[in-house]
Amino acid sequence: MKIDETGLERMRKLKKPGQNEGNVFLFPNLPARLLQKAMGLVEEKKYKEARRLFGKLLDLDSQNQKGLYGWTICSIELGDYASAEETITRLMDEKTPHFMEIFRLYLTLLIEKKDYKNALWEIKKAEGEPELRKMSEFLSHMKSFCLSRLDETPAVAPSTNQQKNGFENSLSKHPAVDLSTLESHDPENRMLLIRHLTDTLNQEDLPEIQRFLLEENQSQEIKTMLLCAIQENHLAETVTIRKFGNVYHVAFDQQFLNRATAERIEQTINHVLGSENPTLAELAIQLSRFFMVNIFPKPITTASEQAWASFFVVRAAGADQTVEEKQHFLNLFAVSEDAYERARETALEAEQYPDWPDD
Repeated sequence: MKIDETGLERMRKLKKPGQNEGNVFLFPNLPARLLQKAMGLVEEKKYKEARRLFGKLLDLDSQNQKGLYGWTICSIELGDYASAEETITRLMDEKTPHFMEIFRLYLTLLIEKKDYKNALWEIKKAEGEPELRKMSEFLSHMKSFCLSRLDETPAVAPSTNQQKNGFENSLSKHPAVDLSTLESHDPENRMLLIRHLTDTLNQEDLPEIQRFLLEENQSQEIKTMLLCAIQENHLAETVTIRKFGNVYHVAFDQQFLNRATAERIEQTINHVLGSENPTLAELAIQLSRFFMVNIFPKPITTASEQAWASFFVVRAAGADQTVEEKQHFLNLFAVSEDAYERARETALEAEQYPDWPDD
């Protein structure tokens, strides 16, 4: 099997993690920096660049589970299922306290391959695993999803074990995931469920989605995910949504999820702080991306982009900074105390809402 040269083939020729040929230790925090940068690229959906960095991380430590996990995610997104299967199999064979997350990823791989029969077989086996009992409801929904998509499955010969157990004969049609059940799942399960639900959405589902978006007691995080699903499937040009106790009209344009504003804030942070303190700048950018997505569509025009940039830098610097240090950042961005406070007050108003997601 041919794999990207920055990846698993080179991992087999590794020297000791963090050392060069002269046994001089280089960049003791390099693995952490590579991981942070790679995860940031994953969030930006730049999977090719992210996988290259995960490959470098695995060059330093071929057993790094987060590196293997990230490599697998990127390989799935890039359609390199052979590489993904190689790494996920390694993770599945290792003893890890994160087996549930790894199994979810393995299930994702099978579904991305449209190998619904084997996915169903794995779900059946998982139902008897004690360590996966907490996933029982999630597995039930995934089973329903796979059953509903069997017609799309290419002809694949069932395994010997499947034939012995007669599992294939027990398959029957079930409806896809019900929106009303999404909030009962933990955030990671929600992400996976909505991701697969997105593949099935069409114009007929729009009234049900619109009803969900307008319900007061539904999760804001799920509503934001559904907005992304509507955009990906081109289901509508505009929708109405209730968030933060108000009703907003959402257009799927350049301001969707505050993307254009977030990019300008990121450019401002990099321009002002990128050279002086790149680590702080990167953390502030990550905070700004998370915030701008989750506050949408609540207006953020109460503060300028420079004020928002200074706010995220001050927040990234931590609560233990001195008054002088905070003022230093405001001066760097040429922002007054009043302008900074307008951004801060808008942020606190949103974050104090009951179901503001954890960052």
